[in-house]
Amino acid sequence: QEVLKERDSFERLCQEGQALNEGGRGDGSETRVSAQLQSQHQTLLRRVKERLHSCQLTLQEQQAFEET
Repeated sequence: QEVLKERDSFERLCQEGQALNEGGRGDGSETRVSAQLQSQHQTLLRRVKERLHSCQLTLQEQQAFEET
């Protein structure tokens, strides 16, 4: 949930970087760096979801084993 909460912050960061670049107040690195951060955040979110799913499956298997 913490990772999901930060999604809006990363999206705002990307928008602000883009606005700086479009306003001529940046050197372009703002957009590049913010896009990299957003990509890393999306990768982290995907990996967390995969890990959660794996843990849920393991828990289900353990519970099924205990019932037998």
